[in-house]
Amino acid sequence: MKYVECKTQAELDAAIAAGDHPILVGGGHFIARGNSTVTAWGNSTVTAWGNSTVTAMGNSTVTAMGNSTVTARGNSTVTAMGNSTVTAMGNSTVTAWGNSTVTARENSTVTARGNSTVTARGNSTVTARENSTVTAMENSTVTAWGNVMIRAMGRAVITASIAVVVLCHGCDVTVTGGIKIQAMEPTTAAEWCEHSGVTVVDGIATVYKGVRDNYHSDHGCDYSPGLTPVAADWDGGTLECGGGLHFSPSPIQTLSFCEHAKHFMACQVALADMRAPKPGDSCPFKIKARGCCAPVQECDRDGKLLETAAATT
Repeated sequence: MKYVECKTQAELDAAIAAGDHPILVGGGHFIARGNSTVTAWGNSTVTAWGNSTVTAMGNSTVTAMGNSTVTARGNSTVTAMGNSTVTAMGNSTVTAWGNSTVTARENSTVTARGNSTVTARGNSTVTARENSTVTAMENSTVTAWGNVMIRAMGRAVITASIAVVVLCHGCDVTVTGGIKIQAMEPTTAAEWCEHSGVTVVDGIATVYKGVRDNYHSDHGCDYSPGLTPVAADWDGGTLECGGGLHFSPSPIQTLSFCEHAKHFMACQVALADMRAPKPGDSCPFKIKARGCCAPVQECDRDGKLLETAAATT
């Protein structure tokens, strides 16, 4: 696949048909359809349909519909509808509708409606309505209306109407209004899985890892499909960080630790090989383990397994 600069819709359509990766420039209005992958620069405006993937940079504007995936940077504006997935960075603004999933970082602003799910980090601001679910971390600010569920971590500031605010251990949260509930603090691996919504079958949990293009983690462990990663430095669960492999409850949550992840891996881990959470842990939304007990498989951001070739060993 080669990168092709496109200034018109005709150039975009030709690049997609040729199997190229279009780079949209200028201030034009583009429509990306099908399973296209597009990068938008400058002040481009993009409407993404189908299963399109768009990376928006430099004040671009994107409207994403129908399971599209958008990564927004540099003051971009995104409107997400119909199960779209958005990762917002660098002062981006996102309006999410209809079951969309948004991860907001670096001063991003998100308005969530219609059962959307938002994870807010790094001074992000979220306005949540209509059954949305928000996880607020790292100085995020959330204003909630309707039957919103908020899970608060870090130093979030929350203003709620009838929202339920779940206060996690060690958080420093200012809450005005709403119904405040102190979260149960899991003390075993099984409790952590139940608390985090992790599927466990016969003592085996399915957790996730975000990895780079070469299937390696940021710390160099190889998670190529078909391999069974195990930590060479397992410390028996003494420390929260280091001395083991680390996993998240869902693919989208892996972006908190590998924000530029290119692949998501479904990992089967035995409860007996997991570290038991401890009071005062700084990252209660991850779990450490000795390693996997079965070959890892690639999945999409929703956890659906993909057909990928097994690693050659």
